[in-house]
Parts: sequence; C-alpha cells; structure tokens
Amino acid sequence: MAQTVMTRYPSALTIPFKPWCYPQGYFLSGLDKLWRSTGDRKYYDYIMNWAESVVDADGAPVYFRGRSMDDMMAGAVVVWAYRQTGDERFRKAAERIRRSYDDYPRTSDGIFWHGRGTKGQIWVDGVFMGQMFLTKYGKYIGDADYCFDEAARQLKGMYRHLRKGDSGLLLHGWDEDKDARWADPQTGFAPEIWSEGLGWYALIMVETLEVFPKDHPEYKDLVDITRSLMAGLKATQDPTAGLWYQVVDKGDRPGNWHETSGSGMFVYALQRAIELGLIKEADYKDNVIKGYYGLLSKAKVSPADGLLDLYDANDGLGIQKDYQTYVTRPRKMNGQEVISSFLWATWIVENAYPDIPTLAERNPMPKRYACTDYSGGRVMVYENDSLVWEHPAPLSNDVWMLDSGNILFTTGKGVLEMTMANDTVFHYDSDSHIFACQRLENGNTFIGECESGRLLELTPELKVAKEICISPRERKERNHSSGMPADCLTATIS
Repeated sequence: MAQTVMTRYPSALTIPFKPWCYPQGYFLSGLDKLWRSTGDRKYYDYIMNWAESVVDADGAPVYFRGRSMDDMMAGAVVVWAYRQTGDERFRKAAERIRRSYDDYPRTSDGIFWHGRGTKGQIWVDGVFMGQMFLTKYGKYIGDADYCFDEAARQLKGMYRHLRKGDSGLLLHGWDEDKDARWADPQTGFAPEIWSEGLGWYALIMVETLEVFPKDHPEYKDLVDITRSLMAGLKATQDPTAGLWYQVVDKGDRPGNWHETSGSGMFVYALQRAIELGLIKEADYKDNVIKGYYGLLSKAKVSPADGLLDLYDANDGLGIQKDYQTYVTRPRKMNGQEVISSFLWATWIVENAYPDIPTLAERNPMPKRYACTDYSGGRVMVYENDSLVWEHPAPLSNDVWMLDSGNILFTTGKGVLEMTMANDTVFHYDSDSHIFACQRLENGNTFIGECESGRLLELTPELKVAKEICISPRERKERNHSSGMPADCLTATIS
C-alpha cells in the first residue's frame, strides 16, 4: 500500500485534499512505522521531503492555519522531523503549532471544539487530530506536564460526553448548545456511532498510551477506557467478514455495510493494545486476524496501473442527521483516510505475525473450476491450473460446476448440461438470449430469458414447472393475445 500511494502521489503535498492536513499526517505517520521496521530509506526520504516543503527557512509552518483540530495533526510529522535532524526550524514550527492550543475554543468543561467555527461542538475524530501532535510534542520537545495533562483531559472528556451506555463505544459527536442540525434537542448527542470516527478515537488511545507516563495520575483511567473500548469492538465485529459496519453497533439494520477505513483503524488499535499489555492476546488475537483478512478482501489490483485499489470506505464525513444518511453516503475507492488505515493495520499485523498466510494461501483456488470466455465463445474447466475441458458456448456468461461433476452453462440462446466426456444431459433452446441459469435443489433448472422477459423453472424433461413474466411489453402482448392477467407475475404452468 505504501508503494501504491508513493507512486500515485510522488509528493505527499498532493495527497488529497490539500498540502497540509490530517491525511498527510496520518499517512506519513504510518510510513514512519514502516521505515523503522524495514530501514528502507525511501520511506524516510518521502516523509522528510514533505517536512522540508512545509516549513520555511525561518521555522514558520507554511500551510498551517490552526482553524480546526484537523489542522493540528500534521504537526506530529514536524515533531518527527525535529527528532530525526535536530534542525531548529522544525522545533520552531512545532512551537508555533503548540501555541495555537492556548487560545483554542472549548466547551464549558474544557473540551476543544472541533473547529473554531463549530461553536460548542465536539467530534470524536477531532481528539485524534489534536492529541496526536500534542502527545508527541510533550514527549520529544517539551512542555510535557501541560501536554499530557491536556491529552488526558481531552480523551476522558470525549469518553464522558460521547459514550453510549455501557457499550464502551462513542457516538460521533455532541453539541453543548444542542442547536446543531444533527444534535438531539434534549441531549445534544449525534445520532449514531460512526465507524471511522470511533476508529480515530481507538487509534489515539493506543498511540497516547504508548508514550504516556505510567506514573501520571490519569494513566489508569485511560487504560480502563481503552479496555472498555476494545471489548466493545470485539462485540460488534462481524465474525464472518471480520470487518465492522459503517454504523458500528447496528450491523443487523437494513442498508448497513462493512466500512474499510474504520475497520483498519480497529485492527491496528486491537493489536497495539495487545502489544502494550492492555488486553490479552488470547482474547483478542482472533479478532485481529479476522479483521486483517477482511481488509485484504477489500483490496484489488487496478487494471489501469497495476497498483492497489481499496473499496468501500468513506472520504471524510461530518456528523449526519440520522441512520439512513450515514448508510447511504457514497462509498469511496481509495479515500484519503482508507489508504492510511490499510497501511497502519497491515503493517502492524504483518510485523507482529511475520508468518501469517497470505489471503491466497488462506483461501486457495479450488483444484477444479469452470469459467466462461464471453468474447471467445467457449466455456472451460481448469484443474490444477491446466485446461482439461472446453466446449463452444457463444455469448456465455453463466457456468456452474455441479455436484455430479457435470457442467451447466448458457450458450447465447440456450442452456446445456454436459459431462466431462462430452455427453449431453440437458439441452434447452430459446428464441431469446439467455444470460442466467442455475440448477435448483429440486433438480429443476432455472433459466432467465432476456427479450421474452421470462423466468422459467424447467424439469429435466423440459416441462415448464413455473413461469414468471417480468417484461412489461411481453406482459401486455400476452394479455391481449391469450387473456392472461396483465401482471402474470405468479402464473404457474403444470
């Protein structure tokens, strides 16, 4: 994934959506992890080239404005650059970012607004953006007492305001004034637990505890919050897909879907919590591994450039007004967050379990399989990657390997069932094109005719057991010519 991003964006300045913002900070922080584990200089150079471009000769951050928590996060990379080089201009740039916290607006109990213009609103994702810089500044540059006290205040405050019952999970946001368009007028709460928003919180909890002083009076509370959160993630993971839903705790609701970016964040956070000794590997490793393979299932090689494409993620998302709006937001390929979530998650799993089988090794191709060549007009059977059988089949795009070992397939305007010895078992011809067929449990064969608009169930003797008309033109013609009911959707012929 790292190579894909570096190829598509030769400079991190061009990573969407602007030269300085959290997408750069998120990706480059992940790239630092990869550099430290591999020692490959190209990762270091890519990070440093960005850092050199965003801080001028006098130590001023060129693009930094400090208008929202999102603007703070990339400052963590400036701290990184100072650690690597000792160059004073990076320290000066980091100090300027640190000072922007001094007049940043807060709720009445001291929690940072998401943006200077979002009055009274706290968003769960904002706490990652703000504390990712602050904790690194406190650890590696100075002002440690303020930085860690502030980070604890923000992390605990978010949990206090946003937790949903005893689930361990956090809602997307809260409005102290209760007048935002998405806020419940009685409580000020956002309506749902959004996957990526909760993912940001999960990440910052483990990233903070990695550098947080263990003798700090708030350390135990942060550990307890993290454990509660990890238990909530374990309870809401789809055990089959290994992923988490767009609305995390409502996987059984219509329209919900597996969201890739938040899932990557959760996989990283769970494994990091194991490594920090916060949760037991015996209790959570299976969740990590399932999540890892779930993420791999969302990655495909692009036919355009041979690089990785990632599917089914968000591309930045503000707080929405209701469940339906969350689950109907457009899904993005290669969104600005998912490229980094995937990098962080796959890096930590493959680093922790270097012998983990690949997805292909875990789910190997079957020894025998059938496929169609639509343009070439044939169906084929391969065994151990060698062609062992083929048959002419014009315009075929549906083929089945039956339990008997026979092959059932469409032939343009027909359906054939053949043995591997080329004996015909079932043969149906039509005046219509046929693009779908299937053997049913009762031994009959389903066939979908295109121009006629008919769905047929045929017996082995080619008798019509059931017929459903789905073409409006065909329904009208049949009604006029035969007196059949116009809908004919439940017509049954014996």
